[in-house]
Amino acid sequence: MYTEAGKYHNVRYVIENLQSDKMANCLEEALRDKGIPVQRVTFTNFPKSLPGVDSLHDVFHYNKGLVTPATVAAEPTSAPLPGRRALTVMVGGLLRELTRKKSKS
Repeated sequence: MYTEAGKYHNVRYVIENLQSDKMANCLEEALRDKGIPVQRVTFTNFPKSLPGVDSLHDVFHYNKGLVTPATVAAEPTSAPLPGRRALTVMVGGLLRELTRKKSKS
């Protein structure tokens, strides 16, 4: 990536998965170091993994809402878009739960 940074100049988002490790952080930093103003967003894969994301339909609308510019009218959904602090709390809770389940195994 460092030798061919120019081919990434149109990248707008680095998409991370809530149910995986935080690998996107390094990629986001590398792109920003090259002057590419990317935004890291965290998608979810499963209903009930976040408050208000109760169905697969909500999952799609939640994820779409993270990468849909505000100027584009999005279809309303009951799933609220959380702020950074809410995501941090949710990820911490998920990691704690996964660690607890692994230790019981």
